[in-house]
Amino acid sequence: MGDISHQRVVLVTGASTGIGRLCAERLAASGWRVFGAARSAGVIESAPGSNLDWLPMDVTDDVSVQTAIDTILAQTGRIDAIVNNAGFSMRGSVEDVPMEEARAVFETNFFGALRVCRAAAPALRARGGYIVNMSSLAGVVGLPFTGHYCATKFALEGLSECLRYEMRPYGVHVVLVEPGDYRTGIQANRRTSSETQQGVYAQAFDRFLQKRQAFAARAPTAEPVAALVEKILNDPAPRLRYVVAMPGQKLLPRLRRLLPQGVYEACFRRLLGL
Repeated sequence: MGDISHQRVVLVTGASTGIGRLCAERLAASGWRVFGAARSAGVIESAPGSNLDWLPMDVTDDVSVQTAIDTILAQTGRIDAIVNNAGFSMRGSVEDVPMEEARAVFETNFFGALRVCRAAAPALRARGGYIVNMSSLAGVVGLPFTGHYCATKFALEGLSECLRYEMRPYGVHVVLVEPGDYRTGIQANRRTSSETQQGVYAQAFDRFLQKRQAFAARAPTAEPVAALVEKILNDPAPRLRYVVAMPGQKLLPRLRRLLPQGVYEACFRRLLGL
């Protein structure tokens, strides 16, 4: 299929709120043709004349993802980048969170990103481009009572590193963005285990939540993440990983690597009130 225009085209998933919305709007303002994908896309309106179009997409559904990719190609003839941002968070102990909830987190955060990568791969290989997978500091640093979310992001980190090797010969850059705490829609959509709130872990979980709420209250809005994504998509040779976080949080991965494990764990438990 030939190019319909020379305007670069990007798909942003989970674009209705938070980081995804900021990325979609920023890229549209800078000249990209942006397709913002969300399950609620039918009720979202763009400003007249905007480069931002909305597509319905459920990343947990193969047909929905492929239909969205086919729609973009039919309208533009190309895909130059995807930003896999769709996801949600689950809090609770590893013991308490039901298996169906654990599977649901993986289905969106990990398999959802995988579906989009697979569906978009032929178009990206045809001309080169970018895959930006939205990971998290929780993808490199394990957090108590966040095990299932962390596991999805750890898995996404490994998948992305492998995919980067495979797609490099075709001019496709695979990149991980690892945000720390920012004020986004993920807080409103976060699921919490009632069993953990009421069971044997309840006191520790309550202390953990209080500490996390204090961090969230100080968190800035997520414009720096969107700015970083734009920078990556304009970089002819981006790195594999980019951390974007408050200064103190940026230190965590380094401390995890440098400190003896027992020292690191003791400091981290104290930080989290555990």
